[in-house]
Amino acid sequence: MLRMIRWKRPMTVLFLAVCLLSQFRLAGRDRRRQVVQQDSVERLLAAAPEGILHMRGTVDTCSTTKEQVSVVLRALAVETNGIWQALEIPGHGAGCTVKKKGEALLPGDEIEITGTLRIPEEAGNPGAFDAKAYYSRLDIVCQLTEGKILSKKSGPGGIRPFLYQARSALCASLTQILPEKEAGSMMAIALGEKRGMDPDIKALYQESGVAHITSVSGLHATVIGMGAYRLMRGLYLGIAPASVLSGCLLFFYVMLTGSGIAALRAFWMFFLWLLAQVIGRRYDGKTAAMTAATLLLLQQPEYLRDTSFLLSFAAIAVILWLLPVLQLPLAGRGGRKKGWGSAVVSAGISSVGIWVGMLPVTLYFFYQTPLYGMLLNVLAVPLLPVLMQTGLSGAVLGLCSQKAGMFFAAPVYYLLSFLERLAQGMLYLPDAVWVGGRPSLLMLGGYYGVLTLFCVLTVQRQKKVGRRGCLWLLGIPLAFLCLIRPAPQRLEVLCMDVGQGDGALLRMPDGAVFLVDGGSSSEQELWERQISQTLKYYGIRTVDAVFLSHADLDHMSGILEFLQAYEPGLTGKNIHGITLEHLILPPVADPDDFQELSMLAWQKGIAVSRMERGETIGGTNWQLTALSPRFGALSGDRNEDSLVLLLQYGAFRMLFTGDLEGAAEQALAEHAGERLQADVLKVGHHGSANGSGEAFLAQVRPKAAVISCGKKNRYGHPASETVRRLEESGSLLFSTAESGAVQITTDGSSFWIRQKNSKK
Repeated sequence: MLRMIRWKRPMTVLFLAVCLLSQFRLAGRDRRRQVVQQDSVERLLAAAPEGILHMRGTVDTCSTTKEQVSVVLRALAVETNGIWQALEIPGHGAGCTVKKKGEALLPGDEIEITGTLRIPEEAGNPGAFDAKAYYSRLDIVCQLTEGKILSKKSGPGGIRPFLYQARSALCASLTQILPEKEAGSMMAIALGEKRGMDPDIKALYQESGVAHITSVSGLHATVIGMGAYRLMRGLYLGIAPASVLSGCLLFFYVMLTGSGIAALRAFWMFFLWLLAQVIGRRYDGKTAAMTAATLLLLQQPEYLRDTSFLLSFAAIAVILWLLPVLQLPLAGRGGRKKGWGSAVVSAGISSVGIWVGMLPVTLYFFYQTPLYGMLLNVLAVPLLPVLMQTGLSGAVLGLCSQKAGMFFAAPVYYLLSFLERLAQGMLYLPDAVWVGGRPSLLMLGGYYGVLTLFCVLTVQRQKKVGRRGCLWLLGIPLAFLCLIRPAPQRLEVLCMDVGQGDGALLRMPDGAVFLVDGGSSSEQELWERQISQTLKYYGIRTVDAVFLSHADLDHMSGILEFLQAYEPGLTGKNIHGITLEHLILPPVADPDDFQELSMLAWQKGIAVSRMERGETIGGTNWQLTALSPRFGALSGDRNEDSLVLLLQYGAFRMLFTGDLEGAAEQALAEHAGERLQADVLKVGHHGSANGSGEAFLAQVRPKAAVISCGKKNRYGHPASETVRRLEESGSLLFSTAESGAVQITTDGSSFWIRQKNSKK
């Protein structure tokens, strides 16, 4: 009989061909999309000269939380001077958020809405979230925040509005029968609705390595589809009817939960399994996985660049190709050993194997990995069927009787509480969150190349000498060596894009890492969204010191946020991945300056010290010297009392001036004299009119100057007269508002400057 396994080789060729075809299709589509989106953005900006856009469109998808409704509109039209004009961009749309006021929206509804227009922008810093690329893949050209619905016309109905209403009803039921935190987690686990999930629990799941249970995927398909199939077969239903009913049930469940990529992959693989049962042929998981990937790419080539697609199929590849090799030690000559002990060992090996196989991919997208997540998953994965069954049963029964729903969903509360406490406890273990940075494509290729080689050798040796062949698994540590990131061979300074604020990352050739400031008056959650992501991108686990120039929030808000969330583990290191050794502050005239910051650092076991004029910190061929202020000569003005640092590496010099301006700048120029000379100047006070005076620039003589400020900030930074003085001094001028982060790299004699974005 013809078996599905015979199709493996042709299917592999077809899959690779489709991947190549998708890449060519994407290249052409990208060029067209860039032209279309650029034109649409210009028209949107023209329709909203004051930032307020009047738009109408058809609801494509919508999601409701406790406070707001988020929708994606398609078939857009905008109003300009009382005239409606359709945006001729087929398939493109707008993401809108509306405050929840009781009025329900459904897919297919036509609405008229007004709100604040936002155009997604490129990531300003390495490792930060790239909103422009993300929304471009979703064909969303703009966002509308603080929206207000002016009118609504109900859509024609159909299966999608019905399923959305069913999902909303089940979510509402869960909020009635469970506490708010557990209800949010259950909505994510069972229904794929993550917007209502508690942010702290979401972060906890991600750091502990169990976030995958909140993404509808193969585990959920097994619970829903396979559970239904076995139940129907147990009721003596035929293979064909049981296959049709269970397949339809899983199909509607996938649509109910939002048709995520992982869910679609699971559906297609389950569909092929059902097909194999009906026609009496052998099911081959590898062939099914490649078939599912091929079908999804033929439908949407953009999936080839989608994080969810790559993670989902990387995980299934590890399960199908790597785990069987790692399970060889459990295979006896007469077959696989049985018993609880063997089952536990098998589960442990599977969990470790998935972690090993997914490590480079995890680091590539998230820059960190949970070291003990493999142990936690041994318990979390078996809990998922119980959570699904009790949670969904309680939600359905809760639609009729709240008490009945609470009774059936009671295990959910205890299981989630147990999982939460276990995850929190594991984070306190040494290096629970290991920051590895983003590996290069060469590192990825080396890791998987070594892993593949040793897997092949393991299988060959297994056939010859039995279990001793598994000694070849010692190749796994060798594969890990491919992911080790060496310290930079040159000194690197990254002037980060923090909006209207200041922050610079210094990476020394001897491995030392420093931050000079880290705050913003325009960006919220600066540490979580920007600074920490950049540090993790570079694989930075320890910051030797943070220098704060003065106590204004636009220079220290991110550091304050960092210390507020800082939690020392059993070894004293921060359980969230990045540890701070030292906080260095300038002398201050007001004792209240830095008081909260200093207290937090002291409570978390971080050393705090003051640095004033003449003091130096140094290492191999580099040093940081404080040029100002002196404790006995403080003016009482925070800006004028800013800590001024001179970085020297070989013949290279860079000057950091905080918010120095006016009289203090003149006094520094008179006192320091020729010592102020620097190749690169970090311009003081974001380029304000009172800074970077002619006398000061005459002493510094910078070849390049970097201004850190926000785009279209309300202060008018940088001032035109300051820009003029810098240009007249012969300095090349760079601004984070225009080009994102600015990186300066030097070998001690020459230096190079690279901008994150050529035009932001």
